[in-house]
Formats: sequence, structure tokens, C-alpha cells
Amino acid sequence: MPHSDPAHTARAHDPTIQTLRGVAILALVAYHLFSMDPSFGVPIKPGSFFHALHELFHYIRMPLFTTVSGYVYAMRPVRVGESWEFLRKKTRRLLWPFFTLTTLAMFYFHFRGHGWTWRGLGMVRYVYIYPYAHLWYLQALSLIFLLVVLLERLGAMKSLLRWWWVFAAVSTAALVFDIPTMIRLLTWEFAYGWSLLRAVYLLPWFVLGLGVCRFGTRMPRKTLTVMACVMLAVGLGCQWVIYRVEWNTASGGVEEVRSIALLVGLSACYLLLTYRFRQDTLAWWGERSYEIYLFHVTGIYLARLGVDGMGFSETGAWAVTLGLCGGLLLPLVLRYAFRKTRWTRRIVLGMR
Repeated sequence: MPHSDPAHTARAHDPTIQTLRGVAILALVAYHLFSMDPSFGVPIKPGSFFHALHELFHYIRMPLFTTVSGYVYAMRPVRVGESWEFLRKKTRRLLWPFFTLTTLAMFYFHFRGHGWTWRGLGMVRYVYIYPYAHLWYLQALSLIFLLVVLLERLGAMKSLLRWWWVFAAVSTAALVFDIPTMIRLLTWEFAYGWSLLRAVYLLPWFVLGLGVCRFGTRMPRKTLTVMACVMLAVGLGCQWVIYRVEWNTASGGVEEVRSIALLVGLSACYLLLTYRFRQDTLAWWGERSYEIYLFHVTGIYLARLGVDGMGFSETGAWAVTLGLCGGLLLPLVLRYAFRKTRWTRRIVLGMR
């Protein structure tokens, strides 16, 4: 049964919303655990079943997080005269963890001799301005919130018609300004700076979530559902064909096709959000999704070091077990530990 959509009375801790967060975070952990990088996580063979799943969820994982963020934002949008206070809170929630974890990673890899080496202040632009690992999402989301506050002050999404225009505009921008185009227009440094490329790409999903929350009861649900199902089927079919053609390339990866990303991602996220469901186990993980997002890569990395150190097979049952423990359980331990003191709550978790 479709979930009823009392958008203005829903709450951010709605179990159905937390269930979607749970789906997204478990898919993200699985993505980094079963890796195409032979030196990280549990390597998967190009062309295998796990590789197929790895690629099929590529256009849903982070877009689903972003859609939920847009939906939750619309429950408590920025109010007139409170823009700076809203942005201050988002800075604390997103950027304090970003700077803290990026700094810790920089020094760790410097002393381990992997990747980064300290070369003075010139390193700052690489570790803080350009995307690093999974933390790029915090940069991109901060840009999205900044733009949304501007749009709200202009009244650009006050009505359903205006929202449709904004949604069409940001979707067109995401389609047109793909990676090669952005680099050609803005240079590599500017296009990748502060994850601008990813922010442009993810903005349609945030606006989608906002619109479903704010105007969901006024949208033609049946018509949009049929359209979304058709778009999803066509997009997944195209994605499968491209996967079968390109899986055996030298890198073992499949090149991103922005039009298919929008077809699959927007349609799937609309259906998941509109017909969301409650599943208590997923909701439990969803309530802890932010901390799992912050620390799961560290846990998987440490698990792989343990697998290599103990001489286990990198693709065996022990590797999978330790990887899951590292990716899911270590973040819970760190969540508990960092909540103990006020300063770690603020600078590591972005909490008050």
C-alpha cells in the first residue's frame, strides 16, 4: 500500500524516512566493501554478479540520500530572516566533521606513506578544497543548501508551478554540465573545487525530495508513478546493455552516462519516496546512518589491513565478515565514544 503523504505533519524521525536512510547506508557500505579496487575491501571480479549489482545501484545510492535530505529539509525549511542561522547550523553539521576527518586522514596517510605527503601549505588546497574519498558529499551538500537558501529567499519554490520550473532547470543543468563539459568550461581546478561537479549532479534529487514533501498531495501521483516506472525500466535496460558492453574494459568500471543516471535515479527515488514503507531493522540503521557514513570507509580500510595481516584470503568469508564489522559496527562504537564529550560531539559529529 502506498504511504499516505501528510507532508506538513510528517517528522524527520518518521520510521519510513529512516527506513529509506537505512536502505541507502547499507547500499553505500556494500559499495565500498565490495570494491573494484584490489587493495581495498573485498575485490570483486569484473563481469561477476556482484559487479552487476555494484553498477546497477550506482545511480541510486547517494541520490537516495540526497532525496531524503530534500524531503526532511522541506519539513523544516529555512524561515524568513533566519537564513544565516540556518547556514550556521548546516556548517556545524556538515563542515566540522569534514575538516576534522580530512585532517586526521591527511596526517595518517602522511605518516603511513600512502598517497599524501606533507609539502607545506600547498597541500591545503588538495586536502580541503578538492574532493577526498567519500567526504566529497559533505562539500556538495553544503553547496546545495547554500543554493536552496537563495532560491527560497527569491520565492522560487513557493508554488507547485514554480517548483516544476526549478526542477526542470536543475535537471537540465545536471544533464548538460557533465564532467567533460564542466572541465572544458571552468578548467579542472574550478570544476572539481569543493565538489562543484557533484553538487550540480545531485541538486535535482534534493529538489525532488523537497517537492514531494511540499507539494506531494497536489501532484498527479498515478500519472507520475506510471511515468517513473517506464523511465526506470528504460534506464535500467540501457544501463544493463552498457554494463555488458563495457565491463571488460581495462579499469573494470562502467563510464557514467548522465542521461541514464537521471532516468534511473530520479524515477527510482521518486517511487521509493512516494511508496515508502516501514521496516524496523532498516529504520534502526537509518537512525545511525550519518555516523556510519562518516566512519564506514575507515572501518573497511582497517578490516582489510587485518585481513592482509592475518593472511586470510581477500575474497573469503573472513574478509567479508571483518569488512562488515568494520563498516557497520566500528562506526557505532565511534558514535557512542564521540558523543561522550561536548567537543567531540561538535567537531567530529557536528552536533551541538
